[in-house]
Amino acid sequence: MDSHLESTIMNVNCTFGIGCNCLLLYFLISDGRARTTTKKMLAIILLYNVYTSAVHMVLDMGFIVDEYGFVLFSKNFATAGFWTSYIAIMVYMDAFTVTLTLLATHCVYRYATISGHLAWLFNTKLGLSVLAFFNLIFGLLWCLFSHIFLCPTAGRTAMSRRTMADQFGIEIEQIGYIGAMFLMPDDARPGKVRIQWFNMAGAGLVIAILITVYTAICFGALELYLFVRGSTLSAKTKRLNFQLLRLLLIQAIAPIVFEYIPCVIGMFGGVLGLPIQDYGLAVPLMTSCFPTADALFVLIFFKTFRHRLLALPIFRLARINRSSTSDLPQSVF
Repeated sequence: MDSHLESTIMNVNCTFGIGCNCLLLYFLISDGRARTTTKKMLAIILLYNVYTSAVHMVLDMGFIVDEYGFVLFSKNFATAGFWTSYIAIMVYMDAFTVTLTLLATHCVYRYATISGHLAWLFNTKLGLSVLAFFNLIFGLLWCLFSHIFLCPTAGRTAMSRRTMADQFGIEIEQIGYIGAMFLMPDDARPGKVRIQWFNMAGAGLVIAILITVYTAICFGALELYLFVRGSTLSAKTKRLNFQLLRLLLIQAIAPIVFEYIPCVIGMFGGVLGLPIQDYGLAVPLMTSCFPTADALFVLIFFKTFRHRLLALPIFRLARINRSSTSDLPQSVF
């Protein structure tokens, strides 16, 4: 896959993702039965998905994988100068973390609605300020760690200079990027490499934070499910809570499939000897699929939205046409 084809597929996918999330927003706004707080929470998630798709389209990310590490950069900002392109990468890194912080916020919200504890976080200005601060500070810390451990280096620049020029037509010295050299060729021992422990530990710390927070969220969601199943709530209330927990599950599945796993493989796959050097462009392509997949999962697996989707005029017309066709006399041949 060449760079131009990857960009075209990504733009089409992100446009479709924006459309799906806007359709869900329309369903949500026009549904008078949904509780106000629940509606706001889901609306924030959908708006974030639209924002993420827009970020992918504006930045158009590129990804290089080799046996020594990786490089992540913005193709659209490659001619904007070092600091402008570097800030663009930080915008992308921040958008990447919001998936996790919103998932954590959603899990806490489900806990508050089911147990009644911590409801003040969502019902008071102080609580909303705490949540906003958490989302903001987590993204800033993520960007800070990325800058400390994954900022451009002379070794990484020299190693990727030819690949960047041949594959993308970009001079790597002119752009800001996120990348790392986990292994360095040892000039004193031809054919041998030296482990770059600082870069390895830094990237490992960033991934460990992601895995720890995600695991805590999944554990919390499981505890909520077990609590609801063993509670003395009415059957109707249990059914409603299970539906809302299913929505949380959907939001947890999409990022690990389309963001976390591809990124971890892209970062460490080359160093571990996986033959993925020719598939670096698949990493930003997969991450750009997250907003689309998240919306499609909700449309398909959440009954309320699925019924709203099938009630659209285009689907009603298709059912009418199918019914009319089935009423025609069948050929005897």
